[in-house]
Parts: sequence; C-alpha cells; structure tokens
Amino acid sequence: MFEENDKWLPIADKINNVLVWVGICAGLLTGLILSCIEDGDYLAIGLPILFCVPIVSVLGWLAVRVVLGFFCDVKLIRNKLYGGGNGNLYAFLVRNSADDSFSSDSPKLMKLKKLLDQGIITQAEFNHEKENEKEKMKKKNF
Repeated sequence: MFEENDKWLPIADKINNVLVWVGICAGLLTGLILSCIEDGDYLAIGLPILFCVPIVSVLGWLAVRVVLGFFCDVKLIRNKLYGGGNGNLYAFLVRNSADDSFSSDSPKLMKLKKLLDQGIITQAEFNHEKENEKEKMKKKNF
C-alpha cells in the first residue's frame, strides 16, 4: 500500500547528489574561467563565483538531506502505524551504515549477547543466531 509512495526518497537522494556535484563543478569551472580573463572586471566576478557557488551547493545538499531525513522519519512512523512495509525506507536508511552491528531493539539478541558474555554460548553460535535474527527483521521490513 505505502511502498509506492516511498520510492521517491532514494530517487530524490540521488538527484540531490548529482545536483550538488554539478553545482560544484559549474561553480569552479565558471569561477576559474572568469578569473583567468585578463580584464579586471571579470576577476571581481570570477572569484566570488569560484568560492561561493561550491559552498552554497554543499549547504543546499545538507538542507535537502535534512528534509529527506524528516520525510523518511514521517514515513517510517506512518508505515508502523498503518502496517505498511518499510522495505524501500530500510534500504534508504542502511545504504551507508555498517550492517555488522546487532540491533539493541531485539530482545533476543540482547539475551544472546549476555549469554555470549557469560561464556554459555560460543561466538559461532551467537553469529548464527544473529544472522537468523537479521533475516527475520528484514522479512518483517523493519
């Protein structure tokens, strides 16, 4: 039901990344070209472009990331409330995060970690159960 509405977040993120690089490259190139023209009037225009456009591009990227994060949080809450899947949002959130850490949200993993720390189970048993729990969480779409 909600999966169709969640597909725009990763697309918007990719568009944002492309636009920031286009802005940085365009600002640097335009600033360098205008600064290299021998007429003194162009130097006064080229230097601010050379430094300001890349900075504004990065600040714009950060602003869009904040807005996308807000929409992602709203969609996660909405999907939890209405029982919708979070597959697209999950992929969007964990795109850059390390997947090796265990989730403190899982009581089973917390119990297994305590058993591992006490020496009751081995590291191999813990890793096996951890992978099983991750698969269950992925199937539940968060």
